[in-house]
Amino acid sequence: MLSRDVPDSPLRFGALWGLWAFHTVSTEHQTARQFAEECVALGQRVGDAGLLVEGYCILGASLFGLGHLAAARLQLEASIATYDPEKHRSHALVYGQDPKVLALTYLVKTVCPLGYPDLGLSRSQEMLSLARSLAHPFSLTFALYGSSMVRVWRQEWRAAQAFAEEFIALCAEQGLSHQESQARCLLARVLVQQGAGATGAGMLRRSLAELKAMGPGNMYLLWLPWSAEAFGRMGQAEEGLSELGDAFRLLGRSDQRYAESELYWIKGTLLEQLASPDADEAEASYLKAIEVARHQQTKLLELRAATSLCRIWQRQGKRAEARELLAPIYLWFTEGFDTPDLKDAKALLDALA
Repeated sequence: MLSRDVPDSPLRFGALWGLWAFHTVSTEHQTARQFAEECVALGQRVGDAGLLVEGYCILGASLFGLGHLAAARLQLEASIATYDPEKHRSHALVYGQDPKVLALTYLVKTVCPLGYPDLGLSRSQEMLSLARSLAHPFSLTFALYGSSMVRVWRQEWRAAQAFAEEFIALCAEQGLSHQESQARCLLARVLVQQGAGATGAGMLRRSLAELKAMGPGNMYLLWLPWSAEAFGRMGQAEEGLSELGDAFRLLGRSDQRYAESELYWIKGTLLEQLASPDADEAEASYLKAIEVARHQQTKLLELRAATSLCRIWQRQGKRAEARELLAPIYLWFTEGFDTPDLKDAKALLDALA
């Protein structure tokens, strides 16, 4: 491989970074991770902070894709801590986006599911402020996407919609069709959550078709469960489960794991929405969602799945078992108590007391 024939230098780093980008776009995150690790090692060998800013960032992005969110957080925070605004703002012209904005975008998508929605909000504000100051539209698209995603995690739908609409407008202005399709998926999910099920579902299906036509490297696996969820919101749980079947087949062929727990949680909610609800299968899906969330240390997803499961147990009269499962998860949290997820869990715990 050409990159291995080039001695340690910014030129070799650029070759490795390009290989990382190629495999990331192809959603081959394990291979991308290997090139990212080489980038970090090269930066450490030559003692170049500029290379390390990029290396830590892309390694964090690959770990995020693989579902190793706690490890991703460490790398992303290292990139942010190494960033020098005087020395590294020019990276946006070399690599296509500002590394701190990119690292913050992944960081806010990481800390929210890890159980820190307030931290996600504060870092998203820092991210957006930096991106707006750079006059670099492509970096701003990342910041708007991350800002909307934080509000999605916090279920602050109107704020999420405002950022998604600005994201779409910027993509249209700059001719970024790939990013615009993703932005419309994001807006569609927000519209569904606000009650515009038919409008949101139609927009999702059109945008998903566009993304699918562009090839595998488009986070298709992230958006597909949202389409399934939209069917559930419209009272079409069977169609939603069919859509999820496609998502699980993609998951089986991919090392992209950051949405895995959410897939099982959505499956459980759809099974409960069937004309003849399947409580046993829903329980199994929630248990799997909890298992995956524990493995990935995503406490917010663990809380969501546990809350859904404990509602089934409450109806079955298993109040003690429900409280025994849910209470320790809820008590782990140190922030985010004003978010719907924690409010719902607390209300259920009070009912179970």
